[in-house]
Amino acid sequence: MIRITAWALALFALAAGAAWLAAHPGRIAIDWGGVRIETSMAVACLGIGVLVIVGAVLHRLWRWIRRGPRSLGRSRAAGRRRRGYAALTRGMVAVAAGDAAEAKRCATAAETLLDEPPLTLLLTAQAAQLAGNEAGAGRAYRAMLERPETAFLGLRGLIVQALRRGDRVRALELTRRAALLKPNAAWVVRELVSLESSAGRMDEAAAALARGLKARALPASEGARYQAVLALAAAEQAERHLDQDAALKNAVKAAVLAPALTPAVVLAVRLLKARGKERKAAGLLADAWAKAPHPDLAAACLDLHGGETAERRLARLKDLLAGSSGRDEGRLALARALLAAGDLAAACHEIETLLRDAPSQGAARAMAEIETAQYGDGHSASAWLQRAATLPPDPAWTCTACGSRAARWTSHCESCGAFDHLAWRAAQGVPTDARILDGAALLPGG
Repeated sequence: MIRITAWALALFALAAGAAWLAAHPGRIAIDWGGVRIETSMAVACLGIGVLVIVGAVLHRLWRWIRRGPRSLGRSRAAGRRRRGYAALTRGMVAVAAGDAAEAKRCATAAETLLDEPPLTLLLTAQAAQLAGNEAGAGRAYRAMLERPETAFLGLRGLIVQALRRGDRVRALELTRRAALLKPNAAWVVRELVSLESSAGRMDEAAAALARGLKARALPASEGARYQAVLALAAAEQAERHLDQDAALKNAVKAAVLAPALTPAVVLAVRLLKARGKERKAAGLLADAWAKAPHPDLAAACLDLHGGETAERRLARLKDLLAGSSGRDEGRLALARALLAAGDLAAACHEIETLLRDAPSQGAARAMAEIETAQYGDGHSASAWLQRAATLPPDPAWTCTACGSRAARWTSHCESCGAFDHLAWRAAQGVPTDARILDGAALLPGG
């Protein structure tokens, strides 16, 4: 609207000027160099206008000639940048899609078109790693260390490579450098705690964790779990050195911080029992069972008081299991306690229910024990042991990082070295023998 108004005003002014000239037809005479030029005012104004237009055109042409090469160069550079960024984008997409060949082509194109190593080095490293070229990826990561804006990314890539090689010494060295650049990065805190603790440097691991928690790099719940794991490691170390006071202090601290950390609770209960503090130990067991039922907790409960009758031990276990959400773990522990107390019928009932609801090798082995105790029938017991081979394996400590199973809990997975990744889990899979899905086949003589 403003532009239309401006054009209208300009046309109006031009028309008004033309009308004024028509109403006042003066004449202009010029004497120059013996030549006399005489014309009307309108013609003079028209000539001046033509001269102004020609001058403007010539000036524009001169500017274009003078600046043309520079503009052309900028245009070509802009085109290269556009093509380079397009290649960079396609390369990142190829990395995400797992297309190593396309990622490598795009990385080469981006490196040629773009004079921006911070961007192209990362794509080059990713493409090389995707293609299995660890040496090429390492060169790219090391080149990233030379630039402040990419040094942290380069360190992370080199740390990952060192961990894949199993070189935890080199990984620790690089992680310490990364902590100097970005001490509040969550992955740096986690990796530093893991590597320091695996090297036996528990004080350094605890200090790194304390710094991370102070900076709020980790969630409070994760920080408490890490503190518990480190306290458990300190308790085990103190017990090996016969420092029972330090072992008890750290074990109880770990059990309170993370009741779901079964090994910490079991150790704390054992050390408390040795000090005659069974009531406190029973409280830890109850909290732990409510959070994460585990056979070791049931065993610790049964052994909490020495010299008791089987009936008294059974009563204490029933108190622990009352209202428990860990029904499967509790039933198997209860069946074994009933078997020890001589109540074979009740033990058989618990195992039959467990085999019907959640069949497992441990339940089948328990049924074999019941068959032997009840009937003295080695043949029936053998049949149950054979059937156990067709059932899913019992729950075990399983690494959530690599999937390997371990006989006991450790702070670091013995297969991949991951820190605090062992979880009590049931084995995945479906029973191969269809008969075990039939409840009648699970009963004695079925």
